[in-house]
Amino acid sequence: MGQPPSPRKRGTHVSYFPIAKQFAKARKQAKIPKCVVLYSARHSFATDMLDRTGNIVLVGKLLGHRSVTTTQRYLHPQMKDLAELVNERNQLRAGEAQRDELRHSLRHSREAVVG
Repeated sequence: MGQPPSPRKRGTHVSYFPIAKQFAKARKQAKIPKCVVLYSARHSFATDMLDRTGNIVLVGKLLGHRSVTTTQRYLHPQMKDLAELVNERNQLRAGEAQRDELRHSLRHSREAVVG
């Protein structure tokens, strides 16, 4: 196998500044507004990878984090996904409440018949 593209050790992280310079050049060529910075691209990448893989540990490794806690700060959960989770939870709770109410009614109707 050939040499790595930079004088850094294989498996270590690339310095921020060369990447930022390349990103700024590409952003300018693509006529993307200056408010879109490398940091926001990193967040978007992390969120997209989590959406695609569902594996926060893998995403953390891709970002070079030592802790999952650090990775969690980078992620922007999709609001629709959160809303779906809340709705699913509420539906489950509603079903449980109806089942409990039915059990309670059946218990009291049996007591009325027996008593």
